[in-house]
Amino acid sequence: MSDYTDTLNALATSTETAVVALYERFLAGDITEAEFVELGTVALEVANARGAALADLALATQLSVQRKEPVPTVGLSSTRTKTVARQAILDALTEDGDATEAVRVAVRAETLAGAQDAYHEGMQEQGVKAWTRVLNSGACKLCQDLAGDVLPGHAEMYHHKGCGCSQKPVGEEPNGNSTRSGRSRNNRGRNTRGRDAAGPRNVVTVAI
Repeated sequence: MSDYTDTLNALATSTETAVVALYERFLAGDITEAEFVELGTVALEVANARGAALADLALATQLSVQRKEPVPTVGLSSTRTKTVARQAILDALTEDGDATEAVRVAVRAETLAGAQDAYHEGMQEQGVKAWTRVLNSGACKLCQDLAGDVLPGHAEMYHHKGCGCSQKPVGEEPNGNSTRSGRSRNNRGRNTRGRDAAGPRNVVTVAI
């Protein structure tokens, strides 16, 4: 899974570099703002499609190892719409402070979030019963605190803006059943704000 996390973060880095280069062309007067927004949106759409394909392959590979039988990909597509990608670009342009950095942060965050959403969707289609968080290099203190918990497969992963963590199925037997109960070892019955979700569509996204 570390290979998947590293590859995902490399995708985010290459995408932010490409979109920032487009933004610098806009600043130089080579393209209009409208052209930058359109080209940046297309770049994000491509990155989200690649992120979904990467998540699909990584999940199938992980499940094949755990279940000790070949698990095919499910043909995941990006759950992020063109409207969402475009809005990420537009929002970055209206932020106060360093606009170039705002574009960089927004593009990276959108690329990572797209792959994270796709991976979670894939777990639902593959019948994953439980998962745990895999930290990216340089993970923040909050994400480090969340690492080690085991949650039910339907629970979405908490991720802040720019979070590079990923999910990893745990305890998969050859028949696809989980050997773990799915209960967090550090969150036994508590509903603690800011921890990974305990139910579907229960994700809080904040910038830190």
